[in-house]
Formats: sequence, C-alpha cells, structure tokens
Amino acid sequence: MTPQAARRTSVDIVLLDLGGVLADLGDPVRSMGLEMETERFWEIWLSSPSVRAYESGALDALGFAKAMATELELSSEAAFAALFQKWRLKPFAETERLVRAIPARFRVSLLSNTNEVHWQQIVSATPVFEEFDSLFLSFRTGYFKPEEAAFRQVVEHYRCAPSSIVFLDDSEKNVAAAAGLGIQARRVAGPGDAARALELAGVLAS
Repeated sequence: MTPQAARRTSVDIVLLDLGGVLADLGDPVRSMGLEMETERFWEIWLSSPSVRAYESGALDALGFAKAMATELELSSEAAFAALFQKWRLKPFAETERLVRAIPARFRVSLLSNTNEVHWQQIVSATPVFEEFDSLFLSFRTGYFKPEEAAFRQVVEHYRCAPSSIVFLDDSEKNVAAAAGLGIQARRVAGPGDAARALELAGVLAS
C-alpha cells in the first residue's frame, strides 16, 4: 500500500469549523455600524475574555452585552444587543453542496467556537446541519478552541484514534492545536478550499 493510499483509508471522521469554512462571517464593523477599523474590532473580539466566556456558556447574554458595550465603547448594553443582532452569519453558497458531496461512510461533525445568536442565524438559513453526525458547539459544550479539551472531547466521543479525524479550520492556532494531538488538520478558507483539502485527504474524489 502506498503512503497516499494509507492516508486515504485512515480517515473516518470529517470535522469542520463553522465561521470562515462553512459560514461567511461578513464584515461585523459594517454590519453593526461601528466606528472603528475592522482590524481593531477583530483584535478586541478575538482577545476578549467576555467573548470567550459567552461562547463557552459561562456568561449570559446580559452580562455579555454589558461587557461588550464597555469594550467597544458603546453607550449601553441595550445599544450593543441591538447592534449584535445585525451581525448576521450566513452559509456560503457552496456549503450545502460541499457537505452533501462527502460520502456517507464518513461521519461529518462540526467543531465551532460560536454563540447561540449566531448559531440560530445559521440553522435558520440552511437545514444542512441536521445531517451532521455530531455538533460540538462551544456555547453548549463549554470547550473553546484552541484548548486541547475541545479536540479531546471529539476523540473521546468517537472513541477513535486522532489520526482518523480530518479537521478543517480557518485559524492557524486551531489547526496547530489539533495537529499537536495527532489529528489530520488543515487550514482552509471557504468551501472551495475545504473541498480541495478533502480531496487531498481522500474523502472526496479528485
């Protein structure tokens, strides 16, 4: 058996990220009408302990709104809550086609740092996530990528070897953390990139 063939037969589980892979995050600054640079917003969002707590289920919506109003220098939690509803995540046009192209012999799961607001937006926009084998959503599980526990939960759930999982994410930190556990991890951006990565992993026919 060639190395390529061995790699192709080793995959049992396709583990996908949501934002940036299956869902378009859009421009939150423009969507919410914030007076700041998009780069600055992402600096605040990605480093915020309040975001992490909210998306790990440790902070309720009101506490999150209060904290973010302060961090983003808004007038009140009500102002942030109203603006936050305007930041809508949408599935990429190719998302359903990508997911449904994965052969049935593979178990397809989602591993995402997300919150209830954005998750409800996504499931309202597409029924495709009803077809997933498992949904590992941070606001439900309490585990947040790139923490090792987020990936270990998937391995323990499936009682599988980490190498039998191919994981696609748009974050280099998340990819590195998964690879450190022996998961076949690749950084991708959007469904087109994801399809090419799944071809290389032997999941999709090239």
